[in-house]
Amino acid sequence: MEGIDERIIFLILFVVIGAIKWVIEKVKGPQEPHDVSETLEEMYEDFREEIRQRQTQVEQPAPAPPPLPQAAAVPPPVHVPSTPPASANPENFKVKKTQLSAEEQAAIERFQNLGRKKRKRGKATGSVRDMLASPDSARKAVILKEILGEPRSMQRI
Repeated sequence: MEGIDERIIFLILFVVIGAIKWVIEKVKGPQEPHDVSETLEEMYEDFREEIRQRQTQVEQPAPAPPPLPQAAAVPPPVHVPSTPPASANPENFKVKKTQLSAEEQAAIERFQNLGRKKRKRGKATGSVRDMLASPDSARKAVILKEILGEPRSMQRI
């Protein structure tokens, strides 16, 4: 028995227990089949009946939350008259304009002129050999050709 691996022993033990269980089930005899409806119509009716039973059951209402504690001495709301007082004359609320310094005026002018200026675009000058001398320029040229050139389906092979 020294040459038999433990895994083989467990496998044999498992098979023997399974065989014993199978024999016991055969001795007991056939078990009763489950109550299963034979047709789809019967299954549908059984399901509808189960739904009706669930809907007719009275559900217990959720318990009401406990009452909130009373706030300590809440003052009554103050009545605000709908007409403005005589002192609320629009002339009393005039806004005084402040004077801007020369630096602030210059900053405002620079800010307003930002949108008016147009950017100059650089022109592609030089020879093609100079533009394709670096790998980065060559990569950009290939990408631009793919984007701006003819579609693949229209290109000749």
